[in-house]
Amino acid sequence: MLWKKVRSTMASNDSKSAAGFGDLMPYGDPNWYQGFSSPYYTESHKKWRAKVREFVEEEIIPNCSEWDASKEYRLPRDLYVKFADAGLLPGVVGAPWPKEYAKTPAPENFDAFHELILIDELA
Repeated sequence: MLWKKVRSTMASNDSKSAAGFGDLMPYGDPNWYQGFSSPYYTESHKKWRAKVREFVEEEIIPNCSEWDASKEYRLPRDLYVKFADAGLLPGVVGAPWPKEYAKTPAPENFDAFHELILIDELA
């Protein structure tokens, strides 16, 4: 019964939330994936997650099998360049955003939760 109520709540919040992220299983994904409000995750975090997810789906996932089969045991150097050009590489350095080394500006109010999102999506 409770799960039906949760599903209907998620359905009604779809247009304004990040619904569609994850498996939408209770306690299996962060609550903000399911459209519930969070004092920690803002619109900036949702945009950051979408940006990171887009990069992973376009540049990493299509090449995983090839990289796994390779005997080099390292990622191609151009992937790091693409990662930097996409404005994601400074995110692994942590807050504060390294403005003097980054071509792109930091996400709004860059914090540890942005870092967590980056690590979660890359994993």
